[in-house]
Parts: sequence; C-alpha cells; structure tokens
Amino acid sequence: MGIVVAAGQDAANISYRIDKGEWQQLDLLTKWSDQLHLPWYYTLASELVKAPHLLEIRVPESLNEDSQPKVCRIRYFYVN
Repeated sequence: MGIVVAAGQDAANISYRIDKGEWQQLDLLTKWSDQLHLPWYYTLASELVKAPHLLEIRVPESLNEDSQPKVCRIRYFYVN
C-alpha cells in the first residue's frame, strides 16, 4: 500500500497509520523538491493480508521557514 505525491518546496512531514496501528512519520521533501514538483512513490506498508484496510493520513498545520503552509499532494494511491 502506498501513495504517489507531487513533492515540491512546501512538502510536509506527514503522519500515517494503517488499520488503527501506531502512527508513523514520513518526510515528503526530497533533495530535488526545491527545484520542481517531483512525482515520488512511497510504500507505506507491504505484505498486508488480502482484506480491506484503513489508511489514515494527517498533515500537520505547521509552517516552514518562509511561513508558508506545508502540504501533501497525493496524486494516486497504489496497492499490489
């Protein structure tokens, strides 16, 4: 299970959990994010049993050093 994001200068650190598990942190900023909005794939879980699952994602309301809101631009969800 994963997400495909457009990671630009305002990419957030998100929190996510699957099936009410422990919250995990993920930094969506890449080393190229200051130059362009780059499509980036993040696998959030693997080897899940074949069944319905619940993915929850939180985007903090924090600001970056330029006082701009941070965002999470999800383009796609993927499963295998």
